[in-house]
Amino acid sequence: MDEQKIENLLIENIRYSREILADTKKIKHYMFVRMIINIIFITLTVVPIILALFWLPSAIRSVMGPISAVGGDSMGTLDLLKQLQQLK
Repeated sequence: MDEQKIENLLIENIRYSREILADTKKIKHYMFVRMIINIIFITLTVVPIILALFWLPSAIRSVMGPISAVGGDSMGTLDLLKQLQQLK
């Protein structure tokens, strides 16, 4: 009787071990897919920021050029009082 009980316990243990192995494989696959998604997400957020750091200063300069020409000698700042006095 003891041998039969031990054999049943071993069979049950093997069944549980297979279930755990299957769950572990699913978890490993999920973690791999999640890592790929994280890499894509980081790439889609960091790369535009880095590109903007290189492109934005030149874009600001090209936009501020005509604005500073309208502003006169105020060197980029809009001195409203000077502009109003020039209009009189």
